[in-house]
Order: sequence, then C-alpha cells, then structure tokens
Amino acid sequence: MKPKNKKAKKAKTPSKKKRRDEVMKSRPSHPFNIYRVGRLAQLFDVSPETIWRWYAVDHTLPPPVVICGIRGWTEEQVAAVLKQQLLPPEAVA
Repeated sequence: MKPKNKKAKKAKTPSKKKRRDEVMKSRPSHPFNIYRVGRLAQLFDVSPETIWRWYAVDHTLPPPVVICGIRGWTEEQVAAVLKQQLLPPEAVA
C-alpha cells in the first residue's frame, strides 16, 4: 500500500497592491493614524532601511510627522504617495 502524500496546500497570498488596498480600506481614516517604519515596510514588502532610503535619499516619501515622540507617516501621506505612484517600480509590482 502506498503512503498518501500529505502536503498541505499553500494558501494563495494576495498581491502587494491588493494587500495595500485592503489595509487602506479596512481602517477608518483618522488624523492620528500613523504608519510607522515597520508597518510601511510590511505594507510595501520591503525592509525598514528601504523605507528610510525612499525618504532620505530618493525623496519619494514626504517627511514623517512626529506626534508625542512617535515618528511615522499619516494615512493621508501614504494614500497620496500611492495615488501619485511616486514609489520605485519594485514597490508597486
């Protein structure tokens, strides 16, 4: 008798763009919703260093806001960047 192959089927992961759209729609907009570096890195599927490079070197991200010592980008800033498609091609693929 042949043993059955019990490989689990991998769940299909959504594309980067679809994942970003879901995240942006899933939460209500609020002026104090801040995307910190780690969250933006997850959202764009890049490293935190890349996020800082996009800000400091490439100037594709606006300056982060600081609220109560927390540095990050507001939802409006992130939405504007996505709308203008200012990010490098590998980020929006």
